[in-house]
Amino acid sequence: MREKLLASLQAKPVTVSSTLLTYYTQLGMTNDELALFLQFEYVANQDLTIVAKNMGISEQIVLKILQNLMTKQLVVMQQIVLGDGKIDLQYSFEPMYQKLVTLLMQAPQNKKETVNASDIVSIFEQEIGKPLTPMELEMLQGWLFEDHYEPDLIKLALKEASLNQVTSLKYIDKILLSWERKNIKTVAQAQKQSEQFREQQKDSQPITNISENMTDILMQNWLHEE
Repeated sequence: MREKLLASLQAKPVTVSSTLLTYYTQLGMTNDELALFLQFEYVANQDLTIVAKNMGISEQIVLKILQNLMTKQLVVMQQIVLGDGKIDLQYSFEPMYQKLVTLLMQAPQNKKETVNASDIVSIFEQEIGKPLTPMELEMLQGWLFEDHYEPDLIKLALKEASLNQVTSLKYIDKILLSWERKNIKTVAQAQKQSEQFREQQKDSQPITNISENMTDILMQNWLHEE
């Protein structure tokens, strides 16, 4: 019985950015507002009845907390189209993530990293051709402020992904992890490794197949390289 309870408690963990947990008070969020955000990450379809029950408060208080978050411009309501074509309203925390990025970029103690973060966000959005999603912004923040990758190294990983015709941030993360495993910390080291890698692939492929197979080869090796 105890083992089953433990398994159920561990069955659906909620993933939260450590950056948000560090800076949520600087966004003006209260503990109740953070708890509500966590419930929205966990509860399917943003069911306010379940959220209220989990938090031990009434639905009226849940709505009041949401209104406070909207007043602070941390939450907005947006329309979504359901599978049957009907329109539904959902709460979006994207403004909260956007404000978190702005906060990180404006932090005076991280002035150098701030400028680089702003530049990198712009470069990524230009290369990908669309604004970064909250999840993508979190990943980029993690590279800079948690993994401490050099900004120029991140830009080079983006360039490598673009050359391989793949601009997924998960793919770029694989490239950065591959370099980290090889103790590659500078742009020069990464460029040298990439050149050697491509030369090896050229030598191992018939000339007639290089152009059509190179992208698939590079993708497979970045994604599965140990």
